[in-house]
Amino acid sequence: MNDAPSGWKISQALSAWQSARAQLLADDPDADVDSILGAEAEDVDLIKSGLLSAAQWNATQAKAVASMIEDLDTRRHRFLAREREAKGTLFAVMTALDERKFVAPHGTVSIRAGTPSLVITDEAAIPPEYLRTTVTPDKAAILADLKQGVVIEGAMLSNGSPSLAIRSK
Repeated sequence: MNDAPSGWKISQALSAWQSARAQLLADDPDADVDSILGAEAEDVDLIKSGLLSAAQWNATQAKAVASMIEDLDTRRHRFLAREREAKGTLFAVMTALDERKFVAPHGTVSIRAGTPSLVITDEAAIPPEYLRTTVTPDKAAILADLKQGVVIEGAMLSNGSPSLAIRSK
């Protein structure tokens, strides 16, 4: 069984909670801080329980928003595809009629000459001053080798930071 925390540790815990609460209120005065960080209390176990509930509730909200964003993004792509179709058909109609310009009450459409664009015919023949190269470390391979004890100049393993794990019943 764990010993009861000292008064100093309880004070530290309450200070961390109050600091987070004050920062949240400073960032968003209209925020429902009690539902985000748990109701104000002097009992550390109630604060922890409230924070756990808040973390779980916020995770659920984040998942719901992500789902809404995914649905809206799908819808956005559908609208963009319809826009491309309408523009392509308008271009085809105007080209078939040999029209360069069409004026309507809600907009004007013009067919203009194309602008020059680049076509690479032989990439190997391009002079070096026109090449871009980026070299990035293969972090997965480096990590795997370091874990096996290989010494790699310019890289090392660090101690992982403690993290919080939450399991829901």
